[in-house]
Amino acid sequence: MTPLRTTKRYCWLTPTTNIRNADVSIRLVSSAHNTITHNTGTVQLENSFSNTITDVNGILIEQSSNDNIISNNTLTNNYQGIHLSGSSSNTLRNNRMIDNKNQFFVSSPDRVPSNFVHHVDTSNTVNGKPIYYWINRRWHGTLRRWICSARKLHKHKG
Repeated sequence: MTPLRTTKRYCWLTPTTNIRNADVSIRLVSSAHNTITHNTGTVQLENSFSNTITDVNGILIEQSSNDNIISNNTLTNNYQGIHLSGSSSNTLRNNRMIDNKNQFFVSSPDRVPSNFVHHVDTSNTVNGKPIYYWINRRWHGTLRRWICSARKLHKHKG
């Protein structure tokens, strides 16, 4: 494992760094092939790809951070659960979000359709309920209309 070099508030990481058992927030910019696991701080990836994140406290993936694996996290009572913004093709598996202010959020500041394409299955949950993340998918059967707000899903009347 590569040791962290630190000066005050910053760390310099070499490619393919493994970060384990830290209690600080981590921000990777233009970084790839890192493993971040068992950290009590939040993790932010910016313009980073092919990283693996497990067992952390809050996750923000943004600005062309593509092809990351986010798995086996329990995110409880944070400002942020998992936020994917302006990135694509990230894989989410076995993540539990419980009582966070913003549980699960996908956005694209520049409204590029590919920024909404991620691999999110029902092993990911919000307050114990599975996430159904569908892009361009037809549903055969009965599906009631729902309206999404920033924090809640409401049944549409009518």
